[in-house]
Amino acid sequence: MEALWKRHPDIVPVLCGRAPSLLHTLLDGLIWKSSKVMQGMRRVNYYVGPLLVDEELRLTSSIPELVKHSDPVVICHPCAIFVSDLLWSRICGAAFLYSKVLFVLSLLCFIIGFQHIPSIDYDGPARFVVIGCRLFTYAISLGQLLAKHAYMFASALAAKDTRKNCCVPLPAYLTRSFKDFVEAILVLHLLALLCMEPVLHCLRYDPWKKCEAKQLSGNRRSILPKKIDPKMIPVVDHDVIEALRQKVLQASFFMADKDRDNILSKSEFSLMVRRAYPDLKEAMLDKAFILAGFGSGCITFRSFQDWVALQDHHDESILEGHHIDPLSAVWRLWNLDGDDSLSVTEFEYCILRAFPKMKRMDLLLILRAMDEDLSGEVAQEEFAHFLLPPVRTDPFAPVLECCHFSQRLCDVESWHRRVSCIPMLLYFVLTSELIHSNIHLSCFVLLVASLWWDMLVYCCILAFLTASFASAMACLPQTGSSFGVQFRDFRSLPSAFQSLLAVAVKTYSANSFEEIAAASEPLLAWFLLAFAGFWHVFLMNLMVAQLCQRFGASFKDALGYARLKRGSNIFDTALSLISESRWQRFIRSLNLDAPCPLDASDPGPRGGIPTLEEFDGSSGLPMQLYGGLASPNEPWPELRDSEESEFDNFEKTASKRFDDLERLLADIADKLGGRRAGLRLSLRSSPRSSVASNVEEWSSRKRASVRQSQVLADSELEEADLQ
Repeated sequence: MEALWKRHPDIVPVLCGRAPSLLHTLLDGLIWKSSKVMQGMRRVNYYVGPLLVDEELRLTSSIPELVKHSDPVVICHPCAIFVSDLLWSRICGAAFLYSKVLFVLSLLCFIIGFQHIPSIDYDGPARFVVIGCRLFTYAISLGQLLAKHAYMFASALAAKDTRKNCCVPLPAYLTRSFKDFVEAILVLHLLALLCMEPVLHCLRYDPWKKCEAKQLSGNRRSILPKKIDPKMIPVVDHDVIEALRQKVLQASFFMADKDRDNILSKSEFSLMVRRAYPDLKEAMLDKAFILAGFGSGCITFRSFQDWVALQDHHDESILEGHHIDPLSAVWRLWNLDGDDSLSVTEFEYCILRAFPKMKRMDLLLILRAMDEDLSGEVAQEEFAHFLLPPVRTDPFAPVLECCHFSQRLCDVESWHRRVSCIPMLLYFVLTSELIHSNIHLSCFVLLVASLWWDMLVYCCILAFLTASFASAMACLPQTGSSFGVQFRDFRSLPSAFQSLLAVAVKTYSANSFEEIAAASEPLLAWFLLAFAGFWHVFLMNLMVAQLCQRFGASFKDALGYARLKRGSNIFDTALSLISESRWQRFIRSLNLDAPCPLDASDPGPRGGIPTLEEFDGSSGLPMQLYGGLASPNEPWPELRDSEESEFDNFEKTASKRFDDLERLLADIADKLGGRRAGLRLSLRSSPRSSVASNVEEWSSRKRASVRQSQVLADSELEEADLQ
């Protein structure tokens, strides 16, 4: 064995390339199984030392070549399984799990930084946790992925290792590895998220940042300066803005309350509303007054504040046909000249009517809160946004609240949330590599992955079938009402396509089916029945049958492909993380230089690793032992058949018993004495091999000779008695 590996150390790569059918024979010869069974276990030696390391204790190319050979049958050989499990359990399993720690941390940070968790209070110190998780995502996760793929991309372009996909040249490594392809897509999405990061956009509008001074117009008696220094505008926090909002609402109520009795009568309310809606009918004005006063006949400041602030008042007035916007009515109280903006003069005049002793600092705070773009004038949109800010339903509002600065920032934040869905899925896909640490889970995942093409084909068929029926159903006449099921679900191609997809996946409402059955257009129900029958009865059963067939074909080799996946994880990922000193300690712990004992008093050859395995009932020993000298001049011993039949074993046992009987009779004849010399010589010189050749022939011949010897012995005894 040692001479074979010294002469041909590359025998495994050679057989993988030229004679793969001999790999099983070679691997069978590296296993020795003891014939002694103790408590259901027996000793098994795997002589895999030459497969693992060379004379310098470096990893050979034998097992990596078996993995690259990609034969699921060969990789499931007991010898290959033993080597793979040995490397995985002793040294490579922990290294592989360590290589996935960064992806697990990146996934956790991405969940905390980009996903809403109800148990976290984002108004408190948790905002800094969110910013820290996003910083980790961009700096660590994106940084290492960007450096890795930038190097691989540049190396592929330098070596001209590219492939064209849809007429676009791409590095070949993206097409060879699914993991690298997913990582490249993740890098692109993370770069897009970094460009749209709301935290970075909000830094432009930081209250402590210096801003360009804007000139504001004012009269000679104005207490506001013509030029406002940015240093004069203090920081405006949430509590201050709420207090300022109350001031503006009180000033609005004061301007509408002509008689200063702290109650708005119907005439005062009508005067305020008609300034914004001069053509409003009296009946609608009466309903609006009842709605604003909650039917009490008058409007207090509390009800006025609720009428302006509550959004459900707006919705109710629109549904009833009032079309009265309270913010527009309040805006006309301040906008004296009726233009599109509120000047500083108008603002100062109105606010000082209600609060004559208001300090200049309070006026500056209100202007800073209203005039978001610091243009010197307050637009109607800015005024409405100040009085009625949007409801803070976003948990990240304390950290990323920038919508009040610009509509563009609101759009950027919305798209930032939409794009973050894709990296979330990609992080889970990359973290799912941990499944391959268990061979059975890996087998299941590979089975599922082998069926993805068939599933994609049927999804395309479903999309084509749905588009066909949706186009046809959108051409039907809209005979029902505007609130009917046909107008709601099948009015156009997009709505009909979405409804039919819901029917295909069985999420369509049962009440809608009842409405379709009672619809005035009869073809609508027939088209829906045809679609449901064609998909659920024919195509679904066909898909199930095809998937079952493909699953049965893939199941027999699934374990082999799982073993190949583990081999690639060992040699491509885990071993690169293991230091040379640790590898040397692992090899020395195997004691490959010491003889591996076979049975008692037999040291055996070197390079073996002993183990205990359950007795599987097999008695064949792939490695056979022969006595005598190991000289090259001696003839090669005759090979024994390892699978002898029960009849051959019985024949050998019977031959041995008859040989023992023959020797016993010969000894009896010698002790009696007086036998013929010919009889003595015939008994002592009869070969045992003639007995072993045929049991029946041997037994008849031996019985005759035994009978003859007994007769001669009796006659000699009688002659001796007579004498």
